[in-house]
Amino acid sequence: MSGILLIEDDDVVRKAISRFLMKEGLNVHTASNGKEAMQNLDEHAYDLIITDLNMPYASGFEVLHKIKHQEKHHHTPVIVITSMASESAITQCYDMGASDFIRKPVMMHELYVRIKKLLGQFA
Repeated sequence: MSGILLIEDDDVVRKAISRFLMKEGLNVHTASNGKEAMQNLDEHAYDLIITDLNMPYASGFEVLHKIKHQEKHHHTPVIVITSMASESAITQCYDMGASDFIRKPVMMHELYVRIKKLLGQFA
């Protein structure tokens, strides 16, 4: 397994999610902003990507667009986590190819179950 890329600009949230998922045995790589995420995506392939929407340098929408338009990533499942709760933001994420959407604050066990389902480890 190549691992999960977690893209989150809030240090506390990024560290909390990363620690929880690693404790659950998942291989987690992190990016603290959209620009760093774009560089990681150019260099590595991932099994699953989790991204926030509101980030500096490149938004989650821009990151999602890149993911779904790169050959090595376009089939990679993407979970969007955000405090944006508008129906239009949710619809736009799914229209752009997001696999799932979770509103903040993130419930860790719910995120874990959704990850496992997307990775095909739960029926």
